[in-house]
Amino acid sequence: MTAHGRTFQVEESKLIEFQELCHEMSNSSGLVMNHLLIALRLNAEEQRELLETALDLSIRGATALMKLMWKLARLEESLAKDNRPGTGG
Repeated sequence: MTAHGRTFQVEESKLIEFQELCHEMSNSSGLVMNHLLIALRLNAEEQRELLETALDLSIRGATALMKLMWKLARLEESLAKDNRPGTGG
């Protein structure tokens, strides 16, 4: 991978984790919007059920985003350590 003009390697398992988290965020975001649009057309009880599901999906997406941000922060810290003078970077 290349970032800011630097090339670095990422383990395949880490790359798969990043891809899965991005997939979870994009899926939950799209599903939340669809549930909310459908809920607008339903009666109060049906709306409540869809709104609860939309909330659950939103929480899943937010959790995936937090995990992704933590993993990226750890990767950035690792890259910063590797590029300090005297560390071979």
